[in-house]
Amino acid sequence: MPLPSVLLALLTPAAHAFCGTYVGPAGEAVTNRSSTMVIVREGARTTVTMAGDAAGAVASFGMLVPVPAEVEGARLLDDLSLLERVDRYAGPRLVAYGCDDLERQGVGAAACGAVTDRVKATATDAALDTVRGALGALPLAGGASSLEVLGPDAAAGWAHDQGWDLDPTAAALLDASLSRSSRLLAVSVDFDAGLAGGQWLRPLQFSYASDGLSLPIELGALHSPGVQDVVVHVITGPGQGTVGVSNYPEFEVESECMVREAPGLGGGLEDFYADALDQAFEATGGQAAWTTEYTWAPAKCDPCPNEGPLDTEILRDLGYEGDPTQATLTRLRARFRPSGVSGALALYESGLTGTQQRRYIQHLPELESTFPLCGEGWAPDPGECPADTGAPEPAGLPALPGAALLGLLGWARRRRPDAV
Repeated sequence: MPLPSVLLALLTPAAHAFCGTYVGPAGEAVTNRSSTMVIVREGARTTVTMAGDAAGAVASFGMLVPVPAEVEGARLLDDLSLLERVDRYAGPRLVAYGCDDLERQGVGAAACGAVTDRVKATATDAALDTVRGALGALPLAGGASSLEVLGPDAAAGWAHDQGWDLDPTAAALLDASLSRSSRLLAVSVDFDAGLAGGQWLRPLQFSYASDGLSLPIELGALHSPGVQDVVVHVITGPGQGTVGVSNYPEFEVESECMVREAPGLGGGLEDFYADALDQAFEATGGQAAWTTEYTWAPAKCDPCPNEGPLDTEILRDLGYEGDPTQATLTRLRARFRPSGVSGALALYESGLTGTQQRRYIQHLPELESTFPLCGEGWAPDPGECPADTGAPEPAGLPALPGAALLGLLGWARRRRPDAV
């Protein structure tokens, strides 16, 4: 879906519905496959930071984004670094375990299948690899970009002045989203080279105040090349909790399992996860569905990417002013085909907190009594860790935080049923 078409609409029934459209030369299509965003929601104040990819045989085109008249701080960011940082933090990840992790704690073979808190505390210090997905696959578009704020009746005139054509269907949907209290963010893009193969556009950031929660996707489906993805990171303040979607089916992707062909650095995990995501989405009917990929306080993680959790400076740049330890970050992925779109994504704040992530373990035969195999389940003739050598238990191990304990309990439920 195009960048402006996936803007979050935080609205009352009588307020704005944010959506937008690409505009370009007549007869030249610009398509969008992926978009990503971070929405910071503290009370009624919202800050959106978002970017989308674009492909087409054009050297220039534009975007029109309806926003409330009181929009603040609208600007184009210079690069993707802010979104990439959040994407790495919350993306699916690869970790490594070994029997020595168990043995060092004096656990031994008899406990394979029951991962302990001490093992977890020492074996998951950092993720070996994280999925960046589309953000890591395409370059940032070169050339010049500019941003203007227009009145609600200026869309057609602005497009005409640029020599671009506003599609009639898009124009009708755009008009339906506007009122006299609306403004338009008009972004023009001139490329050093064509968009063949796709490029990411410079992120757009702005703030506003409103109530309610929904994400229009109808207009964006007009620019679909077939299947579109949008990754939405929502950071909420104390008491607001995790975010979900109420009006489209939810799907799950298997995790907490061992990947037999252990992917290493350099895209292996991304390829594995892309295939798992495709299969899970198609199992829902392959029309429109969503999944939760991560929920955690953004000041914490286990395991963490190399940079660690999100620090105060990053959160301030995204618009979050509160205590990071009291915030909740939810990463949602919505995937859809145009034929499956029946309305905006109705997002809701649950008021609940918790921890959830997509975590994968490098395969070792010795751990087959501890973790199932991705796509296969428990091995019929599992390998086991060697007998405990009686190695002394090291002193001074850190206490396990409560969030990590929740992860431990989840693993215990997944342990091999016949493990001793």
